[in-house]
Formats: sequence, C-alpha cells, structure tokens
Amino acid sequence: MNDFVAQKEDSFKETRLIDESLFHCLFDNAFEGVLIHENGLILDLNQSLASMFGYEIKELIGRNGLDLISLESVDSVREKIDLKNEESYEAIGVKKDGTTFEIEILGKEQTLDGIDVRITAVRDVSAEKELQRSEKRFRSIVDTATDAIFMMRSDGVIASINPAAEQLFGYASNEITGLDIKTLMPERYHTAHVQGIERFLNTKKPFAVGSTIEIEGLKKDGTEFPIELSLAFFESDNDLFFTGIIRDISDRKKAEDKIRESENRYRTLAESAEDDIFIITKDLRLRYSNSCAAEKLKTRPEYMIGKKLSELFPENVAAHMNSSIETVFKTGRSISVENKFPFPTRELWLNTRLLPLKEDNGENITAVMGVSRDITSRKIAEEALWVSEQQYRALVEATSECICKLDLNGVFKYMSPAGLVTHGMRSVNEAIGRHCSELVEPEYHDLLEKTLAGAKDGQIQKFQFESATVDGVKWFESVLTPQKDNLGNVVSIIRISRDITERVSAEIKITESWMKLQKTLEDTVTALSSTAGMRDPYTAGHQQRVAKLASAIARELGMSKESVKGIRVSSTLHDIGKIYVPAEILSKPGKLNEFEFKIIEAHAQASYDILKDIDFPWPIASTVLQHHERLDGSGYPNKLTSDEIIVEAKILAVADVVEAMSSRRPYRSGLGINKALEEVAENKGRLYDDDAVNACISLFSEKDFDFRGSSI
Repeated sequence: MNDFVAQKEDSFKETRLIDESLFHCLFDNAFEGVLIHENGLILDLNQSLASMFGYEIKELIGRNGLDLISLESVDSVREKIDLKNEESYEAIGVKKDGTTFEIEILGKEQTLDGIDVRITAVRDVSAEKELQRSEKRFRSIVDTATDAIFMMRSDGVIASINPAAEQLFGYASNEITGLDIKTLMPERYHTAHVQGIERFLNTKKPFAVGSTIEIEGLKKDGTEFPIELSLAFFESDNDLFFTGIIRDISDRKKAEDKIRESENRYRTLAESAEDDIFIITKDLRLRYSNSCAAEKLKTRPEYMIGKKLSELFPENVAAHMNSSIETVFKTGRSISVENKFPFPTRELWLNTRLLPLKEDNGENITAVMGVSRDITSRKIAEEALWVSEQQYRALVEATSECICKLDLNGVFKYMSPAGLVTHGMRSVNEAIGRHCSELVEPEYHDLLEKTLAGAKDGQIQKFQFESATVDGVKWFESVLTPQKDNLGNVVSIIRISRDITERVSAEIKITESWMKLQKTLEDTVTALSSTAGMRDPYTAGHQQRVAKLASAIARELGMSKESVKGIRVSSTLHDIGKIYVPAEILSKPGKLNEFEFKIIEAHAQASYDILKDIDFPWPIASTVLQHHERLDGSGYPNKLTSDEIIVEAKILAVADVVEAMSSRRPYRSGLGINKALEEVAENKGRLYDDDAVNACISLFSEKDFDFRGSSI
C-alpha cells in the first residue's frame, strides 16, 4: 500500500512537472502580455508584457500592477479586480517613459500552489483603435464630401457610394449598390470603359488611374452632364478595388464657355481695332499680337508669337520698351511711353499704354498687355506748333508793344520784355500774380472791370487808360482778346497795349484847334446873321427863333448831334440873302407888289450864293436854297418836289412857316402859334414834310416848346 501510494505520488509529481513545464512554455512565449498578481502585487510576468510597457521583467516583480495603469483608468481597473470580473475591458496603460497607450485586459482568478492569484492577459490595442478611428474619419470625410465618391470592384460592380453621389446621380445607395458602373455613364463610353479595365487588370498599366479625365455622367433621369473623374485602386481580400472621385463641372463648363465667348468677342474687338494690341510674357516674348500690329511689320500675327522685341526692332528701341515692360512687372502699375519705331515703310511715333495682366487672385502678374496708337500726326503737329511758338515768342519778345496774358480774374500770367521795361520790372516773375489794375490809374478801374467782363464773355475789347511808367504817367491803348478752348470756353485773355501818349497829345491839340475853329465858325455865323439883322431887326430875331425850333424838331426826329448842329447853323443863316433886298421893301408896312415880291423871293438864291463857297461840314448852302421849296413843286426858287428836297430843308421850311406866322411882321400882327400849327397841319404831306410837321406839333402840344429863351 505504501509502495502504491509512493508510486502514485511519484506519478503525480511527474505529471505536475509536465503541466508546469507546459504552462511556463505558453506563459513565456505568448504574444500577449501576461502577469500573475496577488492582491495587486505582481508575482510573475512574461517578456511580452515587460516589452509592451518598456521594462525589464525584474523591474516589475513585486510592484503593484496598477502602476502600469494611467490615473484616469486606475479606479475602473481596481473596481474590475475587486469584482473579480472575468470579461475583457479597455483601459489606458502607462509605459516606463510615461507615454500612454490603449490596452485590452482579461483577468481570471486562479489558485496556484494553494495561493489565490489573478492571472491577467494584456493586449496592446492602440493600433486597432487608431485604425478604427482612421476608418471612422475616412467614412466621415467620404460621407460629408461635396464630391461624389464611389467604390467599384474589378468586375465593374459598384460596392458603395457616398451621399454626394446619391444626390448627384439621383440614386439611393441601396438602388445603385451592386449595379454595374456603366449605369452612371452614357453608352458611348461603355466599350472604352470595359477595354480600359481589362487592359489595367492584364498589364497593371493605368488608363485613367492616377490622372483626371473629363467625360459625361448619366443621371437616373437620363440627363447627361459634364464631370471630372479621378481614379485610384487598392487590393483587399484577394480582389482589386477602384475608388473614384467625381466632380460636377457643369458650372465650370458654362463659365469656360462664357470665357471662351468673351475671349472670342474681345479677340474680335482686338483684331478690328485700329490700335496695335499685343501681350508680352515675363520672358519678354510676344504671346499675342493683333493684325494691326502685324501689318505695320508686313507680317502675320502667328509669325510674331514667341519672338522678342529685339528680333523685330533695333536694339535701342527694343531695350527702351523692354525696360518699360519690366517696370510694369515690378510695380504692378500701368504706364504710358512714347517711342519712334522704324517700320518697313516709314518711321512712326507710337504712344503705348502698358497694363499688367494678373491672375484671378489679383496678385501675380502673368503678362503685360500693350496698346499702341499712332501719334505721328500729333508729333508732327506738336513740332510745328513748337516752331510756331518759338517764332511767335521771338516776335513777342522783340516787339515794342506790351503783350500780356491774363487769367479770367485779370491776374498777369505773362508779360513781354517791353512791358517789363516800361513798368520797371526786372523779370516776368515780378509781374506774374499781380492784378492788371495795379498798372492802371485808379480813375480807370471801373472801366477796366467792364472791359474785362466783356472779354470774359468772349468779346474783343478796347480800352484807353493812363498808367504809371518809369518815365512818368503815360497814355496806353489796350486790345483784350479772349482765348478759347476746343469747346469754345474762354480760358484766358491776351492784352496788347501800345503807348499812345504822343497820339493823345496830338489829339488833344487837334481837339483844341477844332474847338477854336468851331468857335470861329460860330462867331462867323453870328456875324453873318447879325449883318442881316442890322438891315432888318425882324429878320435877326426871326432867324434865331427858327434856329431854335428847327433844332428841336431835328432832335425830336432822332437826328445826330452833328446833324442838329448843321440845321441850327442853316436856320441861323437862312435869310442871309436878304441883305440884297432894299430895306424899304423889308420894312414896308403894306402889301408887296409883284415886283417887290420877286425881289423878296430872290433872297433864297442870294443866301446860297453867299454861302456856297464856304466849306461847312454840313449842306448849309443847299438847305437855305431849298427852304422855300414845297413838296408839290409850288415853292421857289427851283420848283423842286418831295424827293428832290433834302431833309434839312424840309425841317427848316416847317420851322420858318410856324415862326413867321406866329410872330408880328411889319405888314401885319402875329397870327398866333395855333394858327401857324393849323397851317402846317392842314398842308402836311402836300406842302410840308409829314414827319417834320408831326414833330413840330408834338413839341408844342406835349413838350411845352417856347420860342422864348436864349438856348437853341
């Protein structure tokens, strides 16, 4: 029995040794980390667990297993241990270097050698978790992407699509999944699609994989629309999968069509423009030229593309243009330049506007566009104008007259050298900015302002004034000429002034001499009139009164002062011929016989004969000769009719009759003014001039004319 028991014990020990050996073999070589702990203290662990946490095995023996758990997971793990939980759970482990990672824990209570222990398996699941998160992120990206995304098997069957693809093509995911990808493309692409897949599977050479192509897609309702397709592939579970990203480019295509239409429109405009239009790239080569520019070079636009300006023009001209173009590239600002270009037929002046062409973001300059206009005619005109200006400037500076330019306020903008010398100025700067009234005596300022106002209104003005000069106060005559722009607006005033001091002095002398002559003439007329009055007192008073009335009628008719003066002289002398009439006939109180009347009638001719050789400035002799003529030809001495009688004689005739009838005569008493006016009124138009009679009647009836008084 004892031998049997001993034999059994030996057999049991041997079996136990075998089991322990197997346990340790599994324990030490397990891929997962395993540790044995009692009441939290680590009794043993395998190499996998030590390596997982970055320790040596001996460093962990005897330590609390919770030291390998992060603070955020310690309480949860302790609770699982206390509850002797035998289900797997997740926690955060802490490595020796302090880094944390995700772990999965599975523990089980055991009794080893009579000791209650807990054997715990630990697995690093951080990679799995990261993969899960990555897949989740990828799925989130796919589901929220605005582009349509699909997955297709190598046989062309759709494995999945994202929501954007559902919306784009009009299919629900469960409708399209499992259908052939050709469902989403027009039939004309089917053959090429199948051949492309087969070629890729056989050769692994991509047909559209790794690139972007533009084709048309087909919606559920049969509508075709332009798409942009990108493909990639990957292998999984011994099968090949394709992923595709589809973007609806309908809006872009419409925009491209509009851009193309716009480009064609602008190209048409550029080609039809009379200006040269070209585009230069950063390497200073022509990218575009319109026909107008090419024609000047006797070539075609396509032959100019890619060439540098130095290949088309002399080096100095090309260098100047290139410098300007580079300035635009550097500054981003437009500039204008003028150059003379030698073309095959002739040299031309061109004004070129250089403008930067920028990318859509408005920042990077990709090219410079030039617009050149032929300004040869303008340049020739400018040169001619310059020559003309030089000539006129020479004339202005050489003339002795003062030539000035004024602004519209009368302020000097320029004064010629002669003017500067006259007014004692050393340079034109002393004149510029001063008002022209500073060089005009104060009593002429009001007249100056009126003259300037007339010039501003566009009228040429003349103005005489006195001005202080280095030689004293002198007389000047100015002509103010308004200068107008292309629209007819007055923009400045040219004033040309000449010294007229000598002329004014001469005019003053002439005026004084004329006044003396006038005085002499008046004295002579008075003397002649007095000669007749000495023989007949009635004649002297009669002539003075007739002169007063005749002058008033002439003024009433609106005649000039000089004409009125001539009528006054004629009236004062109209009976001068009566000096040849015997005094006894002139003062005879009774009725004259026919012979005596003939003698009286002869006084008109006698007056003419006395006055005809005197050089009066008026028709004095003719007036006194005709003052007894009547419109109907019944007068004397020459029986003249209306058209043959001068107007001065017609006026004198009315005044003579009115005064004679209204005054007392040697042979009768005065008939009164009413009788006299009645006579001329009844016979106007037949014997007497209508206008003269009407004016005479108006003087007495409306103007209170009176023969009394000395003024005539």
